[in-house]
Amino acid sequence: MKKVFSLFIVLTLLLSLGISAFAVTANFTVGQDIGNQPIYTKSNGETINSVIVSSGSVPNGLSVQLDDARQNVYLTGTPTAAGSYSFIITINVTDSSANDINRTVEMKGVVGNTVISGDNGGTTTTTTTPAPASTSTTFSITKQPGAENRSAGGYAIFIAKASGASSATWTLVAPDGGQYSIDTFKSKFPKITINVDNTVTDGVLSSTITLNNVSTDVSGYSAFVTFSDGTGSTLTSSAASMTITAASPTPTATAKPATTVAPTTKPTTTTTTTTPTVAPTNTPSAAAAASSSTSPSPVPTDSPQTGSSNDTEVISHRSSSNVGAIIATVLVGLLTVAIAVVLILYVRGKLDLSWLENKLEKKHHDDDDDQ
Repeated sequence: MKKVFSLFIVLTLLLSLGISAFAVTANFTVGQDIGNQPIYTKSNGETINSVIVSSGSVPNGLSVQLDDARQNVYLTGTPTAAGSYSFIITINVTDSSANDINRTVEMKGVVGNTVISGDNGGTTTTTTTPAPASTSTTFSITKQPGAENRSAGGYAIFIAKASGASSATWTLVAPDGGQYSIDTFKSKFPKITINVDNTVTDGVLSSTITLNNVSTDVSGYSAFVTFSDGTGSTLTSSAASMTITAASPTPTATAKPATTVAPTTKPTTTTTTTTPTVAPTNTPSAAAAASSSTSPSPVPTDSPQTGSSNDTEVISHRSSSNVGAIIATVLVGLLTVAIAVVLILYVRGKLDLSWLENKLEKKHHDDDDDQ
């Protein structure tokens, strides 16, 4: 009993860590109450929406329950029949990020017989004989498809697995409940391409359906798969939904406006450029010799710098002009200050300008006499 309980504890811990599918083996005994054995406990921010036995059969006398607070899923009851068993529990939850997730738990094991061996001094001794394990592969779904949340233009992929299966058929379901085969779905949405891949490994059929170039038109559709074992038996998986959101627009690079730089107009400067005459290497003629003796042409030692002399001259003119303007401004300022100081001193009686007044008065009388 302690071993069975520890298996359930491990199962609960692994599920709480986010593992969405897994199998566990647990053995029971006919007639022995197993109590409430925990199967799944929701994590923080999670909501348990539903719990179903998606394939296989629960041993007689046992049942899968969800408590009233919708926080724990457990197995309870008393087994009534011996034999091997295998069943899958699908737990649909909404996680803390509002993602719809199907968590699957495969339960399998043996329910043993209880045999009364006799009375031993008033004490009843019982022995448990396990039922023989099944030698054939159990036909059961071992992985349910999970929900997809994709952007338009991308892909949606669903994967399901079943042991003992020989074929798999996918069906698409519209939000209004309408069901479509792959061919019918293709004709309804011709721009979406669909690929199905079925692979069998160690007796387990893995079926994958991929929808490429999905659009928002199929948002809300879901997909499920029907497995067949080749003998007429079939198992149907849970339906997994797909949510398709509009693709984020690719940002368009904004071209920077061309910056127009206004050309700087240089002041027109008349520059006389004297082109130096390079001395010829050959023997000069008589006329040239005479000209040379009168006004010899200098031989330049360096190559003339085209354009640099003009720029230097313009800068020189600018500098001279600026210096002259500055000097004139300073002189006018000083003269203005001097006149202001003289007037102030005169008004306050601290400066005797009677001589100037007499002179101006005399000049005025002279002007009147001339008239």
